[in-house]
Amino acid sequence: MRKIFALLLSAAATATVSAFAPVAVPAGLQSRARALVPLRGAAQLSTAAKVSAARRVHKAQPSMMAKKVAVGLVGPGLVGGALLKQMESTKAMLAANGMDVSVMAIASKKYGKEWMMCREKWITLQEAKDAKWDMGEAGDLKKMAEYLKSKAPNAVIIDTTSAEPVSEMYATWLKVSISQKQFT
Repeated sequence: MRKIFALLLSAAATATVSAFAPVAVPAGLQSRARALVPLRGAAQLSTAAKVSAARRVHKAQPSMMAKKVAVGLVGPGLVGGALLKQMESTKAMLAANGMDVSVMAIASKKYGKEWMMCREKWITLQEAKDAKWDMGEAGDLKKMAEYLKSKAPNAVIIDTTSAEPVSEMYATWLKVSISQKQFT
């Protein structure tokens, strides 16, 4: 669960997200942490201590605006399904930490063809498994990335496949400022 939270936190940390972006604290949290620590003392703190202080301040003073993150999952099979279950179980924790995270796109194979489902409401694992062909559309990973980016300023696509055509999309996703992570 910590990896999921760190991934989503890093996606929400900047307006333009890169697959290679370090896990960072959103600017609003950094400024709140600095307000509690004198400037000279802040320079001497380790990065972990700054992150910890920022999280404590954030819990004490929740931000008015939640960081919105649109998530797309490619491959909701064994690995992707387990990841989606974990993400579903962290919804309340993410919301409590000022993050509005929603799995808005799922891409898979149905009946031997590329398929995807995109919508604003969270797509659960059960819905992805039970979905019929006509509940989605023909799979187009570039279109999926554009959809996610149109729904939230921060977007992440998680690839849980070992498919070469999916990994060939990484450069395209980065061009539209989509963070991509691969878990296999």
